[in-house]
Amino acid sequence: MLIFRKKIGLLLKRILKKEITTATFNCIISGDGKENMFSVEIPMDKTVSNLKSLIKKTVKPRFNNVSITQMDLYKLNFPPSQLRGSEPNLVKLREPWKPIETFLSFEFRPFVKENIHLVVTPVHWKEVNCTVKYKHETRKFIWQITQDIGSLSHFKNKLSSVFTEISNIDYQSLKIKSEDVETYEVKNVEDDNDLYKIVWADNYRVNINVELTVL
Repeated sequence: MLIFRKKIGLLLKRILKKEITTATFNCIISGDGKENMFSVEIPMDKTVSNLKSLIKKTVKPRFNNVSITQMDLYKLNFPPSQLRGSEPNLVKLREPWKPIETFLSFEFRPFVKENIHLVVTPVHWKEVNCTVKYKHETRKFIWQITQDIGSLSHFKNKLSSVFTEISNIDYQSLKIKSEDVETYEVKNVEDDNDLYKIVWADNYRVNINVELTVL
């Protein structure tokens, strides 16, 4: 009986030590639904930069092209049921060298385990989830872009790899109608500026519905 009690005591000490020395954050990538929430556990003596590295490893391969210096973390800290999609006025974590223990003490009072704690947003990248209708067929693909490669010409190149039956797509006049998934407003995309307004939204993940016509 004494040996059993000692084993139980050691087990409780290990559990308490783990609770004291690690923290688990529930995270979500901006634009994702609450069903895509994920958790990362990190030692208290690590930094916010270490947390970013762990997040990148957890969501691999989504952030393969993104360095941790291009990732922003925003404090959310409310229940998944309150997630609205685009969250305004979130506080960005601006001190990557800050230890997790300090960050946890000052930024999360109280710390509720069930909440979504952090929103992850790559600074210069977007993940555009495209649903494209051409004639009587619909195809879906993901277009990862930066501001440098988010032009209409690059979008045509991406379309040409998906709809190989359209010849010389770079030289075709395309009428692209993008249906906003929130307002259902239909917009004609005729130049880079039109496309920029649609895909360069606040969230990392952007969903667009496109109707494609070769004129």
